[in-house]
Amino acid sequence: MAGDPAMDALRNDQRVVLVLDAGGTGLRFDAIQGGRALLVEPPTLPSFGDDLARCLAQIRDGFAATHAATGRRAVALSLAFPGPADYRRGIIGDLPNLTGFRGGVPLGPMLAAAFGLPAYINNDGALFAYGEALGGLLPFVNDRLAAAGSPRRFRNLLGVTLGTGFGGGIVIDGRLVVGDNSAAGQIWMLRHRDDRGRTVEEGVSIRAVRRVYAEAARLAAGAEEGCDADRRDRDRRCPRRPRGRRRGVSPARPGRGRRDRRCAGADRRPGRARRRDLWGGRAVPRRAAR
Repeated sequence: MAGDPAMDALRNDQRVVLVLDAGGTGLRFDAIQGGRALLVEPPTLPSFGDDLARCLAQIRDGFAATHAATGRRAVALSLAFPGPADYRRGIIGDLPNLTGFRGGVPLGPMLAAAFGLPAYINNDGALFAYGEALGGLLPFVNDRLAAAGSPRRFRNLLGVTLGTGFGGGIVIDGRLVVGDNSAAGQIWMLRHRDDRGRTVEEGVSIRAVRRVYAEAARLAAGAEEGCDADRRDRDRRCPRRPRGRRRGVSPARPGRGRRDRRCAGADRRPGRARRRDLWGGRAVPRRAAR
């Protein structure tokens, strides 16, 4: 919006910040200056969310590549993570989409020590809403209102993210609502409309779509995720059915439940009581987010 102090400050800020959008399936890196992305081809890496060591290595390597691409001019790291955590202290906890962090991992302090830069972490849905309020939808709408001669302006916004999970954020009077436990705006925890034993995320996320499809096709619970987990040995773990006269889903085929139950449990891994610090080689005990 023309003449808006917050927007003018954002556009004129010449500091470079390295950013990460961490999802259940991918890690998307970039660098921001003046509210604009700097990299033509920002790195995107698989998250390996169920394997802490591989996920931490991806985060480290992605930030290192992005930092080098900007001439190491960055002044801070900014990370967006799904789900609730102790964001004020930089501790990632029990995230449903990144299960390797269960038990608590002080990612913020680890990154700050590794790169010598302050590291700020917040919820991805909250940061999405805040970005749209500062430099996205709200300034666009207010610009249109000003051009039409209307005196009305908007400063409040509820943002919603859809993907591997379901998230949200709230901005009131231009300020991000964080809450006492960093969980304000976490709409994924609302109750499912039709299945009162589930959260709303289990009705709209990608895994919810897969689960409902599996239920409609009478597959064993989790079978479709197990089959997708490692396509290279899919035929070994989940042999394809012989081709017959009909194609598509056969809802009642004897023996399918047993085969899919094997598939559903193929990728389960036992938890580990201690984690390895990839930067210093030290053992990092689990820390519960408070």
